[in-house]
Amino acid sequence: MHKYHKSRYRARKKYYDKEENKEKKRIYMREYYKKNYKRKRYQKDYHLQPHIIEAKKEYIKKYNARPDVKAKRHEWYVQKKIKDNENDNLHAINSERFTNV
Repeated sequence: MHKYHKSRYRARKKYYDKEENKEKKRIYMREYYKKNYKRKRYQKDYHLQPHIIEAKKEYIKKYNARPDVKAKRHEWYVQKKIKDNENDNLHAINSERFTNV
């Protein structure tokens, strides 16, 4: 923690305990949330621009071409196939059990 954390905490608490300052805080927070909403909207619009989308696609191609990433993706794919095969075998065993009853 910062060395002035405790004293600043007490000062802020004392300041906002007064009724006239509570309203100032409410007004400030309303403006802050509006500004934050605009920032999120700007980021969303920014990432939907065509040249940004193309830059992301190029980056993903370069990223996926890296040898370490290829190895991890291949390992994940192999594990996924093994798991799917186990599920299919389990389904077949369960189906046989229900039909033999």
